[in-house]
Amino acid sequence: MMQISEFKTAGRLATLYTDAKTAGPLLVLPVFEGNGSEICETLARQSSKPFRLLCLSALSWEDDLTPYPAPALSAKDRPFGGQAEHLLRVLENDILPWSLSQLPKAPDYLGVAGYSLAGMFALYAAFNCRYFTAVASMSGSLWYPDFVRYLMQKSAPAQPLRIYLSLGAAESRTRHPQLRRVGECTQALYQFLKDSHYEVKFEEQPGNHFHKVTERIVTGLQSLL
Repeated sequence: MMQISEFKTAGRLATLYTDAKTAGPLLVLPVFEGNGSEICETLARQSSKPFRLLCLSALSWEDDLTPYPAPALSAKDRPFGGQAEHLLRVLENDILPWSLSQLPKAPDYLGVAGYSLAGMFALYAAFNCRYFTAVASMSGSLWYPDFVRYLMQKSAPAQPLRIYLSLGAAESRTRHPQLRRVGECTQALYQFLKDSHYEVKFEEQPGNHFHKVTERIVTGLQSLL
């Protein structure tokens, strides 16, 4: 039975799912809506391996998860604010220390994961924070202007780093000139990471960006266990 603890700081909500009887890694996951309970329950049913899950919510999706400002995708959308560095500092200085203080045993390691813009943030965090040794980016927004080039100019502070990437087979089939580059960008990053001798895995999954999101998030989290 998972125990649930909550912590509010800087306008964000952290929800920690733990089991006092088990150890395992601590996995960080920004979520778009809710507090991640459905994802946690699904992961617990499908995996026999121990884990703790830390979900981040009450986020400004276009601001908190983007590495630097970028124009809006359309006239109906907001521009991207580029506040990922601030969220990462809140995570490092406030949320992670609180989370670790709640655990009866230290985690085996720390991982970070995310879907869509949160998948991009997960990669950003892993390459800008020494705590994470495993990262999963599911349908990550790697179409974001110059983000793949940005990562290619960095090296992860924590070594070795395990990396999981996934993308829906139909995600590049869109008329939007920026979004349709997601397949090309994901493959370019995968090849770069492979050539750079990271432990990296790529999976193509059925459907578009909105197909079986919870299941795809859980698959990514399982790759980190």
